[in-house]
Amino acid sequence: KDITGGIVVAALRSGIRCALLTRPARLVEGHLRLTLHSSLAGLGSLHAVLSKRRGKVVTDTMVDGTDLIRITATIPQAESFGLAPELLKKSSGEVTAPELVFSR
Repeated sequence: KDITGGIVVAALRSGIRCALLTRPARLVEGHLRLTLHSSLAGLGSLHAVLSKRRGKVVTDTMVDGTDLIRITATIPQAESFGLAPELLKKSSGEVTAPELVFSR
């Protein structure tokens, strides 16, 4: 009996399907770490924008000698598009443009 293309494709399909079903599914999403500065007046809008985009604040510390707060947060990479203009618009310029670094 000759081996045809349909038999090969069916065998490959079932082999790949079995291999995928025997391993647990795992989705990995890239995250960015962002560092920015904000005054006390801009904190509410900053947290609103981050929570809307599934971001999480890691640390927030006061900068010595100023009224600024240094905020370090993580945000999914897919949610980072258009982040800086939205932060500036919602906070009326109270939040600096974020410095984005690939985190994990």
